[in-house]
Amino acid sequence: MLFAAALTTALSWGQGATDFELPTTVLEPSDLEWGLGETVGSPSVSAHRPFDVLPFWPSARVLLMAYETQTEAPSTACPAGRWGVGLAIRIIGTGFYDLGPVVEPTPGTYYSCVAAHPALVQLTDIEDAGGQTWLLYFKAEQDCSGKGSSCERYPGVGRAVISYEGVFEDPAYVVTGPDATPVLAGVAQNMGYPKAAFVDGEYRLAFGQFPDVYMASSPFTDDFTVSASPVLTASTPTGWGDDELLSPAVHCEGSSTMKMYPVGRSWSASQSILDDVSVGGFVSTSPGTDFDVFTEINTTPYFSTSDSDDEIRHVHMVTSNSYAHYGLFYSTPLGAGNIIRFASTPSYSWRNTDFRRCP
Repeated sequence: MLFAAALTTALSWGQGATDFELPTTVLEPSDLEWGLGETVGSPSVSAHRPFDVLPFWPSARVLLMAYETQTEAPSTACPAGRWGVGLAIRIIGTGFYDLGPVVEPTPGTYYSCVAAHPALVQLTDIEDAGGQTWLLYFKAEQDCSGKGSSCERYPGVGRAVISYEGVFEDPAYVVTGPDATPVLAGVAQNMGYPKAAFVDGEYRLAFGQFPDVYMASSPFTDDFTVSASPVLTASTPTGWGDDELLSPAVHCEGSSTMKMYPVGRSWSASQSILDDVSVGGFVSTSPGTDFDVFTEINTTPYFSTSDSDDEIRHVHMVTSNSYAHYGLFYSTPLGAGNIIRFASTPSYSWRNTDFRRCP
């Protein structure tokens, strides 16, 4: 992995309490230096304050994005094909520069077919260490060929660590792991898209388990305890997401407030046609109960295909300027695959993107 730097008018898009500007494309399959070059999706974005890239502007951030892409076509061994997780960076401009793979499907591992649905969160204390180390969580799928009926095709959520070594190092971002076994096991095929934040002394990992959303918590980076009941059900939103909630993007706004932005789907009676795809917002201020009580921020979704917005498949919400402004990274269909796009409220400043660690 090599480190390299690629040295309006506000228009309302989406509905709800906060209007977003028209979206822009920030990463396409053709931008990648690896994989089949057919799809890129499931963005997870973290602010980074490199100690040696911006010495003239020490408080400014760059952005890291973990993403998924397909590396091999479907086969008997891997019915969904092979998928891996890559990393991209934004230093200037509007797009991201691909740094290449960080976790690739590896024979003999629990992610021999798939490492996908990435979630980035800072491991180190932001102020003391500059946010130079990140946890990377991902959903895994393995090749069960010849392993018998006891083989778990979907063994759980894996974990790796990404460390920044400096712009003059090669590679600049060093990956440790993944772990030999999943850090969250006992999941099903329809579990996915974990999103992470560190809030009130614990790592919080929200994920979809069809048709609802669950929360896993741990004071460590593994050994997660999963909520016994969903923290959001498909019946929770007001007039949207009637049949399914997924990809629950989470972030913190101080140690006592956690927000979540899931994708909601409404299907036709035959479950074969999507009637609507929306994104809405929820807030929890109950750290004493592990943030398991969420209430709707507003009853109108921010984005909806019913309003001619993009079909949003995977989301990741960020904030800037101490949680004052918002930006949404998401993947949307293009041809047979996905691309990654970004929409924001008018005053969002990516140079001042907030960290996902409270406190």
